[in-house]
Amino acid sequence: MVEKKITEKLKIAVLLNAEPLPESYDIGKDGMAIEKRLVVDLSAAEAKAIAEAKKLQPQKVTALTYGYQEQTELLKKALALGADEAIHIGRYDWAVTP
Repeated sequence: MVEKKITEKLKIAVLLNAEPLPESYDIGKDGMAIEKRLVVDLSAAEAKAIAEAKKLQPQKVTALTYGYQEQTELLKKALALGADEAIHIGRYDWAVTP
């Protein structure tokens, strides 16, 4: 009986964090930066993490992010790069107790 490689049982999670891009900001008349909208993109490190995870040939690569609805764009890009599934934990999906 041939043993399976350990990576065939491996499940990898890649955590994604939305960082506003410079074009997300509009400079007001008073000279202060005002966030206009959340424009997000995968960082080079996140894209590389997905690519490196796929090279290991695991059972599954999961992209995970949390927060605002706009961050689901990160998950779509992660799926396009080869992630097998995507999970978004919404801003209000967890309970906060005082």
